[in-house]
Amino acid sequence: MTRREKIEELLKKREYSSYELSKILDTKLKTITEDLKHVAKSKKGKFKIIPAICKDCGFVFREKIGKPSKCPKCKGERISWPKFRIENEQSSCN
Repeated sequence: MTRREKIEELLKKREYSSYELSKILDTKLKTITEDLKHVAKSKKGKFKIIPAICKDCGFVFREKIGKPSKCPKCKGERISWPKFRIENEQSSCN
C-alpha cells in the first residue's frame, strides 16, 4: 500500500491533521502536505477540510491544507492545525 493510500484509509476512519499524519506515517510534514493535495484532487467532493482556528480569538481560517502562521485578526500565533477527513463513499440509493 502506498503512503497516499494509507492516508486515504486513515482519513476514512476519522479526521487527522497533517501533523498527526506525519507522526503516524513517520514522514516529513512537507511530504504529507503534498500527499494531501493529491488525495484532495482524487477524492474531489468527498475530501473535507476542517479549518484551522486561532486559539486566542476564535478566528476561523479559510479551508486550506497548510497551517497558517499568524492570525490576521489578533496577530496571535496559537493556531490549531486544520484537520482532514474523507466522507463515507457509500451511496444513499435504496
